[in-house]
Amino acid sequence: MVRRGAEVIFLSTCMIKPIPSEPVCRYSGEIAEAIRKKTGVEVVMGTH
Repeated sequence: MVRRGAEVIFLSTCMIKPIPSEPVCRYSGEIAEAIRKKTGVEVVMGTH
């Protein structure tokens, strides 16, 4: 995505909030940090 011009990457809300119920992704923080370190782009937790 970054190679195609993405400046911000949004991780889906279902990865961080139990909507409408569990489970949530317990690795979402690690995934976001890995994206930040590798690409340097901003990562937003949740899409709305």
